[in-house]
Amino acid sequence: MKIGKNQHTTPYFYLNRFINPGWVYNLGSPKPKRVQSARSTAVKEFYYSQNMNEKDYPLDSINTYIEGYTAPILQELLASEDGLTYGKKQLLSFLITNLYLRVPPTIEETGKAFLSGLEQIDYKTKKLLEKAEIKVEKDQPLIKYETGESDSFTWTADEWKKELESMREKSKAGKAMMKENMSIITDLAPVIAKMSWFIIDAPTGTFFITSDRPVYLTNRDGSRLYAGWGNNNAFGTLPLSPKRYLILSYLYPSDTWAYKQATIKEVEYLNARTVASAKYAVYSPEKYPPAENWLHKAV
Repeated sequence: MKIGKNQHTTPYFYLNRFINPGWVYNLGSPKPKRVQSARSTAVKEFYYSQNMNEKDYPLDSINTYIEGYTAPILQELLASEDGLTYGKKQLLSFLITNLYLRVPPTIEETGKAFLSGLEQIDYKTKKLLEKAEIKVEKDQPLIKYETGESDSFTWTADEWKKELESMREKSKAGKAMMKENMSIITDLAPVIAKMSWFIIDAPTGTFFITSDRPVYLTNRDGSRLYAGWGNNNAFGTLPLSPKRYLILSYLYPSDTWAYKQATIKEVEYLNARTVASAKYAVYSPEKYPPAENWLHKAV
């Protein structure tokens, strides 16, 4: 069964809250673009799948399934100040995880990290060959590296070369990296569900923006070095709508719900964080000069 050619890298139902209508600041464009909706924004041809019967699992179907279950819960969160039940919080954590893992900036960073780790393995393997057991089998050196644990690695020189090239190509393939990312949703979502959730509302006359990396993870000091969702100093953010913003941390017990009316300065700070999170695009319900400054610097 065929599916749509142009697929949203960021979910339409999420993005449309910010640009219906609104302004799109695309990297490489000299000025922002006014749009009436998110229908043709943040789309790529066959970004997830070409049909519903692709090998492995259809990524677009996974997204649709998660969005279908969680969109009503997100709507409830946008309208409530009483928080969600823990069950609904767990379900919404799957959407947050999905938003974090599926977007191009995360996919590209995963690929780079995978490639970096691969090169380290290759370097260490070459260094260890002198200490490894080397036999000859059909005129091919057989490399056997014993880890000292239950596993070990055995290749011929040609096999290792082919394996290395295969993994290098995989690190550059968006869909392959996306599949790697999506495979950890069930592990990461429960971690996010256990964090404290802090809701920030924008005061009258102000608004929140979003970017092509809506879920942004740093340490509490704003640095990204060694940032991880399970770390005590993890600080995750997600603009929920132009009027509401979500902060995820371990500052409070996991069952804590907190609400706050932001000051103008706090809105500016959170929007600056959103601009900093952007790699290719910023989305705003109204013209936003700091985003235009980012655009000019990026160009």
